[in-house]
Parts: sequence; structure tokens; C-alpha cells
Amino acid sequence: MSLPMYTFVLRDDSSTVFAEVAKILVSTGKWKRLKKDNPRFNLMLGERNRLPFGRLGHEPGLMQLVNYYRGADKMCRKASLVKIIKTSPELKDSCCWFPESYIIYPTNLNTPVAPASNGISHMTSNPKTDEREVFLASYNSRRETGEGSVWIAKSSAGAKGAGILISHDANQLLEFIDNQGQVHVIQKYLENPLLLEPGHRKFDIRSWVLVDHQFNIYLYREGVLRTSSEPYNSSDLQDMTSHLTNHCIQKEHSQNYGRYEEGNEMFFDEFRQYLLSSHGVSMETSILPQIKHIIRSCLTCIEPAISTKHLSYQSFQLFGFDFMVDESFKVWLIEINGAPACAQSVKNYHLLITSHAVVLISPECSLDIDECVSYPCKNGGTCIDQPGNYSCRCTAPFKGINCELLPCEVANPCENGAECVEEADPILFPLGFRCRCLKGFTGMHCEINIDECSSNPCLNGFCYDGKY
Repeated sequence: MSLPMYTFVLRDDSSTVFAEVAKILVSTGKWKRLKKDNPRFNLMLGERNRLPFGRLGHEPGLMQLVNYYRGADKMCRKASLVKIIKTSPELKDSCCWFPESYIIYPTNLNTPVAPASNGISHMTSNPKTDEREVFLASYNSRRETGEGSVWIAKSSAGAKGAGILISHDANQLLEFIDNQGQVHVIQKYLENPLLLEPGHRKFDIRSWVLVDHQFNIYLYREGVLRTSSEPYNSSDLQDMTSHLTNHCIQKEHSQNYGRYEEGNEMFFDEFRQYLLSSHGVSMETSILPQIKHIIRSCLTCIEPAISTKHLSYQSFQLFGFDFMVDESFKVWLIEINGAPACAQSVKNYHLLITSHAVVLISPECSLDIDECVSYPCKNGGTCIDQPGNYSCRCTAPFKGINCELLPCEVANPCENGAECVEEADPILFPLGFRCRCLKGFTGMHCEINIDECSSNPCLNGFCYDGKY
């Protein structure tokens, strides 16, 4: 049995995802798990808030890989995500998939208040600026035009449904935030969501996304809908089980938890069938292209700031993107999780981390990917890049897809019991071999049976080929 070739440390005991990854790595026989404090590792599976980025990449002879990108957490906090979308040149003028949102600081933090008329200039001049006046201007304008007046306040660092208020009343929302003591986001509430039947229920979509060390972006083919147990009721904004699909809220407060779907989870295969049968809509042409576009837009926007391509260590990261769909089948980004758990029903972690379970969504297909970048051609062969493929021009006498075989190994080219002899001279032996024929045979492959009787050697008798 061969010894492990690579080593890793696991420093996050709370992550069920990376605990399973650790088990799978060990099971391959190629990886050895080291103690947490051992610095001589190839891979660190760490806890995202306690990663020693400054000490990575300094072990001689080791390229070290870590499971988080430094700085990616800015995209995973609600207020920071709002700022990125509002100020990034790539997004601020073209983003139509993120609900109108404002960053609100409690008054006791004494942050500067942006005037209602200055657009987003306050975000570039002062990173911590309260947008309550800008929000109120939009709120009042919407009320006058009847565009919908329901908003949701969410804690920037909140999780599991905590720190949330849904209301028609702007003053109630601001008072709620001022009493919380931490930054919040006020966001336009999606008042016309697509609902599931039976039950007339809300849902959101969790998609898992992997960004590898080269910043290739992969979408896991399987996604999950997290569903509500109660009917959507737009007239009762205080019923959290009607409006929030968070598992903790549904499980703790709804008597109907699990009534419609096990664990209040519906997977993509079932959702595909539902869309077709109930709405005549294809998920592949209506929903998934929007999801891919949003994911690609967000991650490519922050790539220059967090990429590790030119550092002494490299990163990869698993993200959870959360979406909602409105009644016109438009997809909206709700938030991004930088350390997502798996759905309760996703038990096959092997499937989650294998290549056939994901689809590459960036670089986009319009970009020319160099298929030769991994040097697939062996033994001095020349790699020729092709769209979605490559070919190898082999040096004599090597053959095979990757020039990995000697000519006599490809398949015995010599017939009739002849011996295959490899030759390196491409002029005398352009095929890289010659056949040493048995007596009575000739030809490049010894495929010709020599007719010894062709010269009529027998006088006054019969000639028998092969016995003459």
C-alpha cells in the first residue's frame, strides 16, 4: 500500500461540511491528517474567523492551500454586500437583481447621516455613513406613487432569522434598528413572491458555489428550496412563519413543519417538475440562467481584491447564495453565506465534491480557455489547444492521447507472431517501430505471407507453400 502523498489539518470542529471532507480525504489513501498545530501541511481546513493568513505560504517546499479567501467575508455581511453592489463599477449601473437597500446605523453610534439628495457619493467619501435620510426619501416617493410600501430590516451580521422586522412604517423600522445597537440593512420587501402549491407558501433557493484556487467558479448542480409551512399572508406582517423560510423559525414556531416537504426542503428535480406542471416554465431556461449570471457578477466583481493567484499560498471557498423568485419568475439575490451548511437531506458528500456534480459558470464560454495550461502531453509532446479540447503532437517513438505510450504498447502492431521493436529514428522509422518478422512473412507489419512457390522451384512435381 502506497504512503499518503499530501497532508492536511482540520481546525474547524463545528463545520459538518469540512468534517466530511476530512473523512473523504483520508479514505482516498492519498491524504494524511496532521495535528491542528502542525505547520507542515498542504491543506488547512480552518475556521474562517481564526485563519492565520499571515503565516501561510512560508514553509519551504510546500504550496499551502486554505479553505477561505481573505476578504470574502465583506460580501457575506449584509451591509457590506449592499455597499459593494452600490459602489462597484461593474454592478452599480447594471444591477437589477438586488432589492433596493439602505445601510442604517443606530443613532447611538453617532455615524454621519447622508443627505437624501447625494446619491451614493457618501459611500466613497465615508465608508460608515447612515442612509436613513436617503431611505426616507425613497420610502415617501414610493408611497406617493403606490409602488408598494413594505420593507424589511435585517441585522448585517444576523443569522437564523434574528434581528428582523417587516413593516409598512418607516419610523417603526428605524426605531427598531436604533434599539438594536448594531448596523442593519433596510431592504425593499418582495411583495409578489412566486408561491408553492399546495399551501400558497413562500420559499427561497440555496445554491452552493465553489471558487477554486484559480478563481474558477463552479455551481453545484443540486440546489434546495427552503419552504414555509404556512400560507403567505401579506396582511399580517408579524407572522414570521408566513414570511421567513429560515429553518429555525419554521421548526420552532410552525405546527405544520414538515407537512408538505420533509424538513421543509424541496430539491431541484422536484422543483423542475413543479414549474413545468403548474406554470409551463422550464427551470433551465428561466431560473438557472439568472442564478448563474448573479453568481458570476458578484464573484468576478470582488476577484481583484481577494484573488490569491500571485500570493505564496492559495485559497478556495464554498459559498451559499440565497435567492427568491417573484411571480414573474425574476430571480432576486437575498444574501451570500461564506460558510454554508448543507441541506438536511444532502447526505452524499462524495457527490458534493466530485467534478460531475458541478458546472463551470466562470470563466464564461465566450472566453478561450487554454486546455494546454496543465501540460497534458508527456515525453516531449507538443500540446495543441482546441475549443474545449486539446491534441498532442508526439515525438518519436511515443504514441497515445497524451504521448504516454511507446508504439508497441498502444496495441501490438506486428502480425503473425512478429516481434515489435521500438525505434527512435523518425526518418527510417516514421511510425516509431519496426516488426521483426518470423520466417515466411514480410511487410511493415509482417502482414504478408511470402509465397515460396511463386518462383516455381519444384521440377516435375508440386510445390507446397511454407514447406518448401
